[in-house]
Amino acid sequence: MSRATKRQNLAYEQSKRPTNTKVRTALIIFLTILALLLVGATTIRHFLPTEEPPIQSNSWDGVTPGYVLTPKLNQQLGEPVRVQNLPAEKQKVFYKNDGFKIFYNEVILNKDGVVEFIKTPVSYDESNLFSNYITEHGLPDFELYVPDAGLGKKAYVYLEKGLVYVAHEDKPVIEQIWYFEPTDRNTFMLLWGTSLSEDQKYQETFPF
Repeated sequence: MSRATKRQNLAYEQSKRPTNTKVRTALIIFLTILALLLVGATTIRHFLPTEEPPIQSNSWDGVTPGYVLTPKLNQQLGEPVRVQNLPAEKQKVFYKNDGFKIFYNEVILNKDGVVEFIKTPVSYDESNLFSNYITEHGLPDFELYVPDAGLGKKAYVYLEKGLVYVAHEDKPVIEQIWYFEPTDRNTFMLLWGTSLSEDQKYQETFPF
């Protein structure tokens, strides 16, 4: 190869180097900016206030079925007593109830942290009668016995309200309240009413 040809090849290679360097520099700058944007978006999203769920007839202490249990609500509810893993990556979370030492408020969450169901024991108060809720909501869609809550205990179910009131059929003082997303009877019975019965056969276990 002649010297002239070598010089031409060298000049050609040298002419490509600035272009390659510019491309690499531009790529590094682009990737750096992209990384900064991603970090910034994550930081902003972290500090933005999380929208709290609406307060509805089926809300309990600000917790509403069908909505995420937000950090604010988690702080409000306090540290769980225990957490039980359920099928389909769901969890049942037990929280203290001020009126009871051994019975707890139960919140069932799906894998995305969305509240599906709430069950709370209610302190005995002779003025807290089921008839008060009939005045507020009208007659229930149906009523069934709750064998595992004790003899003569009935669940009064409001499907469109997403509420169940549990009380004794003779002296209907409210003992439990259940909260769920409004649904139809078949879905309710499949998901939350499996322990309910048309007869009042007594079982020793209590659901809390």
